[in-house]
Amino acid sequence: MTKLYVKDIHCKKCVARIENALNDANIDFTLNFEDKTIEVSDDMVEKTISELDDLAFTAEIKK
Repeated sequence: MTKLYVKDIHCKKCVARIENALNDANIDFTLNFEDKTIEVSDDMVEKTISELDDLAFTAEIKK
């Protein structure tokens, strides 16, 4: 599993947009609003980053 940090998550509306897009893309994920992280399987990292980019969110792999 890989954790992505998404600094642009500011509100529940952001969370809803992200959840809808990732669900539509059939990506299994866990989103933590407080930590601004999304956890996905290693093989879905690039697809998740691409989906977030399409929504104008910037994601980086959290170390």
